[in-house]
Amino acid sequence: MLSFIKRQLQQSIIAGLLVLVPTAGTVFVIWNLIDAVDRMMPGVYQPENLFGIKIPGWGLFTVLVLVLVIGALTRNILGTYLLRISERIMNHIPVARSVYGVIKQILSAFLQDSSEAFSRVVLLEYPKEGIWTIAFVTGVPEEAISNHIAPQGVISVFVPTTPNPTSGFYLVVEEKNTKPLDITVERALKLIVSVGVAQTEEALEKASRTVAKQKKAPKKKK
Repeated sequence: MLSFIKRQLQQSIIAGLLVLVPTAGTVFVIWNLIDAVDRMMPGVYQPENLFGIKIPGWGLFTVLVLVLVIGALTRNILGTYLLRISERIMNHIPVARSVYGVIKQILSAFLQDSSEAFSRVVLLEYPKEGIWTIAFVTGVPEEAISNHIAPQGVISVFVPTTPNPTSGFYLVVEEKNTKPLDITVERALKLIVSVGVAQTEEALEKASRTVAKQKKAPKKKK
């Protein structure tokens, strides 16, 4: 009897933690992000100085509106012209040119449609033989690079880190050393961010649905 009660309490605690910890962690991260953006706002634009009251999230709201306005302007002819001028200015500044180019390429890869950012998903034996990792094919490297490896069949891949797929490694490999995966880029990113847990959860849910269907299905008479 005591062992049964102990087991039930243990299961209840684990179930509570599985619900509470992710929720609390998400709220904590979002709240700190909002607070950090609010504190970055110049004093003259603080809601206390504008309206006389404190408005949590005002900084984030202002940034989102600014991004929306800039994005809308960039999509028309005038905005495109101004964007080209700003890029020309950046390209003439030695240090800023490199930083600007790298940040823009990374954002373009992760913010645009995944079918354009990464062409497909492959398995790559990395970092050593017997260990496989998920990689995204980004294109074909320049001849100055591929000619040192093989005349044909060389591809560029991005190997993301877990659980933050925005960082990782750029590798140039022969395509014959990779194995194509029949999954979408979104699915692969989900697996990477969840360190494989998403696959386990979906498998368990699928198994539960199958069992439920079997229970509901009418039994055949002998």
